Amino acid sequence: MIGLRVSPFLLLISWLMLGCMSTTVVFDEKWQSSSKPTYTDYYDQYFIGFSGVSVVHLEKVCMDQKIHAAQKIKTSEDMILTGLTLGIYSPVTVNVWCGD
Repeated sequence: MIGLRVSPFLLLISWLMLGCMSTTVVFDEKWQSSSKPTYTDYYDQYFIGFSGVSVVHLEKVCMDQKIHAAQKIKTSEDMILTGLTLGIYSPVTVNVWCGD
């Protein structure tokens, strides 16, 4: 039987690369972060985010409504998938809040 040996240093570096990531852009100062997003989507990225498209056209998402906020976040599910694929597949969650 062939065994797989992985360096503890390599495991540590891999684990650190899976860290939480969140970017939020607020367009309306009255926006409440506790409200449920109007739009949620998941974007496929590869090689720990170095490849893949994650463009959100806010005007198309909110149409004629006002854009309150947009957020790009790496959820725990996203991190688990990134870890299981050793960073080859690295999904990202995008949330958008629209309103009157």
